[in-house]
Amino acid sequence: MIRDLVEIAVDMVREEKLEEVEDRAELNAEERLLDLLLPPSPAPAATSSTPGRWSSTVTVSPASQESHNRTRKSCGNSSAKASWMIAQ
Repeated sequence: MIRDLVEIAVDMVREEKLEEVEDRAELNAEERLLDLLLPPSPAPAATSSTPGRWSSTVTVSPASQESHNRTRKSCGNSSAKASWMIAQ
């Protein structure tokens, strides 16, 4: 009888803890998916100049960076997320 009560109490606490972290876990999973689907764009005017290797400059336009930020924000929005998933 005591064992049953303890098992029920442990299950109740486990459910409470899962409910506490469910929202945060969903946001973290969504953020990880966004990072995979829409990787952060490189920093503006990042340069690499190692002697003996290629020298390159990557320039990201402010419009491109703004578009990237808007897309990330809209995908994080639940209504935009639903419409995005339906469009796919």
